[in-house]
Amino acid sequence: MFGDPEPITLRDVVTRPPSRIGVSDVTAFEQTTVRLGVLDREAGGMAAREVLVVTAATGERLLTAQCADEVRQRMRYAVADAHRLAGWACGDVGLVDHCRWHMTKAMNYASGSPDRVAQVLAAAGDMEKHYNAPDDALKLFQLAAAGAATSADPRIGAVLHGLSASAYLALGHAEQARSALRQSRTLFAEAQGEQASLSFFASYGPGHGLLAATGAKLADYEYARADVQRALDTRPAYDVRCNALDTIVLATILVNAGELRDGISETRRALGLVAEVGSQRVRDRLEPLERALLTRRDSTCQDLARRVRTLRAPGDGGTAA
Repeated sequence: MFGDPEPITLRDVVTRPPSRIGVSDVTAFEQTTVRLGVLDREAGGMAAREVLVVTAATGERLLTAQCADEVRQRMRYAVADAHRLAGWACGDVGLVDHCRWHMTKAMNYASGSPDRVAQVLAAAGDMEKHYNAPDDALKLFQLAAAGAATSADPRIGAVLHGLSASAYLALGHAEQARSALRQSRTLFAEAQGEQASLSFFASYGPGHGLLAATGAKLADYEYARADVQRALDTRPAYDVRCNALDTIVLATILVNAGELRDGISETRRALGLVAEVGSQRVRDRLEPLERALLTRRDSTCQDLARRVRTLRAPGDGGTAA
């Protein structure tokens, strides 16, 4: 699908690891990891998990080869990225223990770079939050923020405040959630035009999707609706997973607002996107939409609520891997 990442393929490394590696080998490995990260966003963890796990293991084999110190350091960071993505893909399909194992490995390989460590902590915390451990998630976000306090990347603070807002809300601290969300919005605005240096933070773009998701839970529908529409307008088409998440938020807002014609249309679009991506995490995020649909007596809303419930069920299928 992605072509042969010359000069070393994963198969070559597994069957006959090289005795020495150089910059071109690290570049090939980095390019493979980036491509797999795109696959993960396009098709979900069900499609990308196994090959990311193999890729991370392959990177560890490459680290056993002789190389210059600067090459080894760059390779360590590349392996950290591979393990982080493997952990994310595992969490995306509900394999929480596997996710934690890969995130721990990613932390070890990212050591020496506070920004990269913050990236791993943020990704791990986001998964912990999703799997009903918001207190643990918040601690990870706080550790990430402390480590990256002097970072030159302005998006790190913006993303961490946005993620923290959701964790605060899950813990029942609505005012702290609102405060963190305001800080996140301010920092994203200040970061406009700045280029994020690391892929996890770059994936949030201007932050509209992150802001909308928590804003909707806080019933700040005016801001959330504007944010999610901007997110959908700017999100790359290949990022099916995030487009699905944004569309779920928009559909939920519309149904809660009683705008049933548009709400039903966006619900159908959300269900189509969810069926395209192999992600249990995305299916879990349908729950607020199901609740909103169930409050409406309209027969179409009731039918859609039943479809949502079916799609949310683990192992229901879909078009993933």
